Amino acid sequence: MWALVQSNQVVAVYSRPKAVTIGGVQHPANIFSAWTKAQKMAIGIYDYVEVGANPDSKYYNLGTGTTVIDNDAGTVTKTYTNNAKNLDDVNEVDENDDPILDENGDQVVTLGVKSVEKARIKTVAAGLLQGSDWMIIREAEGGTAVASDIATYRAAVRTKSNSMETAIDGAADTDAMIALDTTTYHANGAIDTVATLQDWPTVPAALK
Repeated sequence: MWALVQSNQVVAVYSRPKAVTIGGVQHPANIFSAWTKAQKMAIGIYDYVEVGANPDSKYYNLGTGTTVIDNDAGTVTKTYTNNAKNLDDVNEVDENDDPILDENGDQVVTLGVKSVEKARIKTVAAGLLQGSDWMIIREAEGGTAVASDIATYRAAVRTKSNSMETAIDGAADTDAMIALDTTTYHANGAIDTVATLQDWPTVPAALK
């Protein structure tokens, strides 16, 4: 990426080569690849980089950016300071700190990261159990008993779901939440430790 700098201000950012007109002079798109850095600097085209521009939207909102122009190096760096999302639910209030109510008169609540993640865990668990629900119904109606490995698996899914929610509740801050959702790897690329929030029981062969 490149930035057009004039009077020590960034006036344009180019994500890919394009024909540009600078100071009344038209330049073809290939100047971005064919010209030397010094030649581009002479007309105000600097290398451009953004830092922190793509935060994990599960945990962060994109914050404000600070731009630094280095005229000697011919670079422009825009660094974003991102804002961690609230871990806990927030009761919304107006400018007078009065509760904001919905059309039914109930408090408007913005769900925090923890509530969103626990809802996701419940959804995943329900999806894992769904494939064998019919076996439970069949047994309840007097049919074939559920195989022991299926019963064990279903119990393990519920136990794991509960432990995941407990881990989420216990996370002290955003870094702790991210750690729960991070899988670590060996240098050779093999998995070292599966993320706590991804470590579901192995599906029995009968359900595959």
